Amino acid sequence: MSLLLHKEKGVNPHLTYCPRCGEEGSEVILLGAHDKIYKCTSCGMNHIGYPKKKKCQKCGAPVEFERNVEEGERLPGGLCKGCEEQVEAVKAGGIFFKCKDCSAIGAIKADAPLAQRVREQMGIKAPDPCGIEFDKNSCPVCSNQMEVPDAAVPNPG
Repeated sequence: MSLLLHKEKGVNPHLTYCPRCGEEGSEVILLGAHDKIYKCTSCGMNHIGYPKKKKCQKCGAPVEFERNVEEGERLPGGLCKGCEEQVEAVKAGGIFFKCKDCSAIGAIKADAPLAQRVREQMGIKAPDPCGIEFDKNSCPVCSNQMEVPDAAVPNPG
């Protein structure tokens, strides 16, 4: 695979962040001359680089130039270790959780009664994802009870 170099920035490296939680990523993306962001006119999905045939990869609608990637701008990369662990816990039968008040996210392990009840009630079997939303009265992070109903690993943020 070849990379078209940017006239002034060469390989044009950019650090990444986890697209799920926003934590710092461990990858470096080399954009070269493909340092533009296009946005789908239908679904709003962003495309970095130069989209094939100027069509959205998700829905096929046209994309339009939005802006250039800024120097030093972090780009979405792979999941961080914490989010990978949460995804694996959910694939094994756990459930995701988030708090609408403090924005905490995490996963509840498969062997927790709450996870089992939620999956049963929703009719969603593993490995398909599902989850619940807490508020400040029931959130393990807001209430400072990390031993909460069977909480797995909340994100460190």
